[in-house]
Amino acid sequence: MHITRLPTSKQSGLVAEFGTDPRWEPTILSLLWLGRRPSEVEALLSSLPEAAVGPAGEQRDRIRAEVAFGPFDTTAAWAHGAADQAMTAIEQGERLAHQGQLLDRVLAGIDNPRTSALVADGIGRWVYDRAASRAAALAAVAAWPQAPETWHVLMVALHDRDNNAQRVAGDLIPKIYSGDQQVRELLLTAANSSQRATTRAAALDAISRGWPEDPATEELIERARKSVAVAAGPPPTGPHGLGLRRCDLTRRPDHCLGR
Repeated sequence: MHITRLPTSKQSGLVAEFGTDPRWEPTILSLLWLGRRPSEVEALLSSLPEAAVGPAGEQRDRIRAEVAFGPFDTTAAWAHGAADQAMTAIEQGERLAHQGQLLDRVLAGIDNPRTSALVADGIGRWVYDRAASRAAALAAVAAWPQAPETWHVLMVALHDRDNNAQRVAGDLIPKIYSGDQQVRELLLTAANSSQRATTRAAALDAISRGWPEDPATEELIERARKSVAVAAGPPPTGPHGLGLRRCDLTRRPDHCLGR
């Protein structure tokens, strides 16, 4: 392959330029697989555009996941970091097609000694997460301490496709983390950037309860009062119910969550 005979700097340039183009995926992965040392492979991976969003960002993340869970020569630390990012995207992502593509790559890692324990742990969480009573089970989190495990469960619930689970997360986060500035920043990101109205509403609800005097909270609430979105909810009665309702943030953010 001609690309493998290029200087490393030019290889990195090609990865930076074409690494988010799906048509180049086989070439980029072949180049990474042929890397002779972990440092070379990771240097090429670092050339993938970090700021890419949308389809380009998804393509970058798929390549990283393929390398993390596949037979590529990287350090265990890099593989574990990229694996955690892929699994977080599956749990908190908002586009099912991309989540499914990442899941394919994650499951392939069950046979990789480097990632098998991570995959097994994720599968255990995801099987539990599909329980019918997720919202009811989340109520137990109210007694949990501030800990990484607690925050992980609540963030997954905040991005859940079950509005009831999102509502419970919006209640619990301020009760456990009120005043925590790092949590505030993460909630502000969700409230400003999520593609789903119910996730934005749950995050805004949590911010308004846990940080009521924060100027950013007031700004978000004011913006929400001027916003009307369409959100999934309980099907309206009548022969034409389509399972959609108007999500009117001029009332309260938790209106979008079916309260």
